Amino acid sequence: MAISLDISTALWGKMNPSFPLTKFSPELADKLLLIPIYEQAALGTTVVLIIDGLDESADPAKLARGLATLLPQLPPNIRLILTSRPDHYILSNFGYQRIHEIAIELKTDQSYVDVHHYITTLFREEIGKMFSGQEEWINWPLVAQILTLAEQASGLFVWASTAVGFIVAWVRSMGMMHRDVIIEQINRLGRGLEDLGQLYYYILDTAVDLRILSHTEETKHLANIRTLLGFLVINVERPLDLESTEAFLSSNQHPLDIHRCLQLFRSVLIPGAGIILPQTVPQMHKTFYEFLISERAGRFQVDPPYARLQLFVRCMEILLDKSSWPSPQSKPKGG
Repeated sequence: MAISLDISTALWGKMNPSFPLTKFSPELADKLLLIPIYEQAALGTTVVLIIDGLDESADPAKLARGLATLLPQLPPNIRLILTSRPDHYILSNFGYQRIHEIAIELKTDQSYVDVHHYITTLFREEIGKMFSGQEEWINWPLVAQILTLAEQASGLFVWASTAVGFIVAWVRSMGMMHRDVIIEQINRLGRGLEDLGQLYYYILDTAVDLRILSHTEETKHLANIRTLLGFLVINVERPLDLESTEAFLSSNQHPLDIHRCLQLFRSVLIPGAGIILPQTVPQMHKTFYEFLISERAGRFQVDPPYARLQLFVRCMEILLDKSSWPSPQSKPKGG
């Protein structure tokens, strides 16, 4: 396979940062990908090109856009197979009409065992910390309840961590009240990756309904949650810590207690079960992001253009808020 001098030079620069000629342009990357493909296609046989784990790349959306532009340039005897999670921001770049999608859920006995062990360990650690030595908590959750949760997770760690995180947050706030009902309701939801949205909706829905029971105004609380989720969706790539987020979204007329909002649905945004600090930075899983911008989110659905408009309006409110301006006395003399 012949590789042009410019490609060779760029590759050498990539492997040797001290080398002065390190520019590796998209055009060179295209050549590096297409040259060997063209050489194989010229032989006349069908060539299968496999790109594995597209969603695990550093910038999957950008890579998907690049591959989509290359597809029309491929010879007719080239077949491209991509393995990836079916995220909208990946598939939409190729156009749903241009691709033939096959959904395969990989399940292994070991993944079930690992998830079961993970759920058991997490429960024992967190329940032990909160209710150490209390008899009514020693054997809770029951072995059968944990087994059913593991089966519902279907080997998916994000399902397990989200569900267990919510249950732990529930008992931390509510104690024994409805603790078994919560597990029973979660175990009646759909299982695995395909039905992960059901778990997300249940957590958000339960968090809002609990505030209604505690005499918090439903409309106000739901609006606060949607504002927070919209802000996090827009800033998913560069999220702020919770203290900065609360400071930006709150105003004198509409204060936002972000810790109160996150009290029950923290498991979809805050990894682990530790204490939430002002410096904690929320981390939104890809599946939760895709859920929020889809119709599956129902009353919690985030419309990105509208969320950006809200962000702009809030910026203007801050700029026009005279209380945030420096006082005249703080101006330097002789200015």
